[in-house]
Amino acid sequence: MSAGALWLLAVAFTALVAPSAGSDFKRFYGSVQPLVVMVAAGFVGAAAFWILSRFGFVIVQGRRTLEGLRLSAVFATLLALAVVVADVLLRYPEDLNVPVPRALLFYPAIGLTAEVAFHLVPLAFLLPVLSSVVPRVGRERVVWSALALVAVSEPVFQVLVGGGGAGLVDVYTWVHVFVLASLQLYVFRRFDFASMYGFRLVYYAYWHILWGTVRIPLLF
Repeated sequence: MSAGALWLLAVAFTALVAPSAGSDFKRFYGSVQPLVVMVAAGFVGAAAFWILSRFGFVIVQGRRTLEGLRLSAVFATLLALAVVVADVLLRYPEDLNVPVPRALLFYPAIGLTAEVAFHLVPLAFLLPVLSSVVPRVGRERVVWSALALVAVSEPVFQVLVGGGGAGLVDVYTWVHVFVLASLQLYVFRRFDFASMYGFRLVYYAYWHILWGTVRIPLLF
C-alpha cells in the first residue's frame, strides 16, 4: 500500500469516527477539526518526505518492508508487555484509552498524524540544518544525530498531555516512549516508513485496543 493510499484511508477513518470521537480527538488536536488536521498532515508529510528522500529515507521497499514489519512487531510486543506491567503496578488513568469499536478507526488515523508530527516534520527540519552546520562529519552521523534528537519530542508531548508532573508514572512514561520512539526511528532508517508506521499500529493494537478493552474491569 502506498503512502497516498494510507493517507486516504486515514482520512476516511477520521471522517467516519469524528462524529462519535470529538472529545477523543480534542485531547490531541485541541479545537481544530480532525479532518482539517488529517488533510494538513498529508500535505505536510509529503513535503517533509520530499526532503527526507534526499537523505536516503524511503516509504516502502517490498520484501525489505516485510522484514521491517517483522522486527517492528517484535519490538512493539515487548514494549506493550512492559507498559501493561507498568499499568498494573503504577495505574494509568482510567479514561486513558478510546473504547472499542471507535478505537479501531481512531488509532490508525491518529497514529499517522503522530508519525508526521513527531518524526517526519522534525527530521525534515533538523537534517538540512545539521548538514549545513556540521558538513564534515558525514551524512550517516548527521542522520543518526538527528534521529536521537527527534526521539525526544514524543515523550515530552506525552508527559505534557498527561499533566506534566514529575511523578513515577510520568518518569516511566517519558522513558518508555523515548525507547519506543528510538526503536521506531531505528526501523525507519534501516527499513522504511511503512515499517515504522506498522510498529505504531501493532503497539496500539496491544496497548490501546486489546489491553484497553480489559484493563478497566481488571484494574478498576
